[in-house]
Amino acid sequence: MRTAKLKPDAARACAWRIQTRLRAQGEWRPEYQAGVDAIATECASYLDLAQDLKRLGPKGMKELARAVERTRIGVRKLMADFRVIPREWVRVSVLNADGLDADIVAICAPPTLQELRRAGT
Repeated sequence: MRTAKLKPDAARACAWRIQTRLRAQGEWRPEYQAGVDAIATECASYLDLAQDLKRLGPKGMKELARAVERTRIGVRKLMADFRVIPREWVRVSVLNADGLDADIVAICAPPTLQELRRAGT
């Protein structure tokens, strides 16, 4: 049912941001890379599914809405596993003006120049 391509820039930004946070906390380990890549892919997938939902008419909307919500909760669980969000935030979140999970949107946003400088990249 997917109609959009994954957003590679969003996935890269997400992976970079999570890795940078873990390094800043002194908790980064190279073996985490596979998990970080999985979170990044799922974050981008959530954003794509949410965009698909907006394009659909009422007929396919209910099924896709369930898929979007399952993906969103799965992503939030992964984010909690990697200490991006507190565990108690998995089921509680803020939606932005576009109806998207604000935490996922923020983690997938391109890094700002200030963030890049702070990270030393």
